[in-house]
Amino acid sequence: MRSLSMAFITAALAVALAAPATAQPAAKRAAPRPAAPAGAAPVAAAPPASPGEGDERCLLAMALLTRDQKNAQAASLAMVFYAGRLSARGLDVPTAVEHAKAKLVPQNIPGEIQRCGPQFQTGMTALQKTFASAPPPAAAPGAPAPAAPSAAATPPPK
Repeated sequence: MRSLSMAFITAALAVALAAPATAQPAAKRAAPRPAAPAGAAPVAAAPPASPGEGDERCLLAMALLTRDQKNAQAASLAMVFYAGRLSARGLDVPTAVEHAKAKLVPQNIPGEIQRCGPQFQTGMTALQKTFASAPPPAAAPGAPAPAAPSAAATPPPK
């Protein structure tokens, strides 16, 4: 798994700022926010009010990041991770996405990725360690055991 890098963050910001403004009717669009100075550090978003809100924001940030071909695969995996977290919390994923979109501040996307990326990586590392140390699965109940090769089927050594 590629590590999250500054290119990952820059790509997310570019995608978020390049998103078409026609996604919402004009009456619902927020007033434009001033852009951060070039080379400025990512704007830290306010801490999430709840773990569910944090997962909503992460899901949306990763969804925006999938638009960048270089990071699309990792961002897609992270989307599945955060959608699963939302579902496990009993939240409706489409409703959660709409909630996060209503509060989206494009300048906060890089900060969200910096917050969410390590959380996703920690979860994936734990999952990999779990399966690396797990014993191989046993045969399904009722399944025949693999047959041992017979002596007749094995040619003599030459």
